[in-house]
Amino acid sequence: MLDLNHIRPFLEASPNAYLIMWADKPHFTIVEANTAFCEITRTNPAVIIGNSVFDGFKAGGSEHNVKGLRGLRDCL
Repeated sequence: MLDLNHIRPFLEASPNAYLIMWADKPHFTIVEANTAFCEITRTNPAVIIGNSVFDGFKAGGSEHNVKGLRGLRDCL
């Protein structure tokens, strides 16, 4: 398993939102989300860690959101 203990203090000290995931294409499993990310997205890390990044970012039905999710998938 990935050991993030050496970078966790930097992630938590940053005001920027960070999401760390495995490059296990096509899933891109979330392994860490800092407090800033969880506050901005109103998520609980216990709920999203271990899931695919695409489960964490649902399209939500609007055409704009569907295009954004498709763009994210294409970039990764």
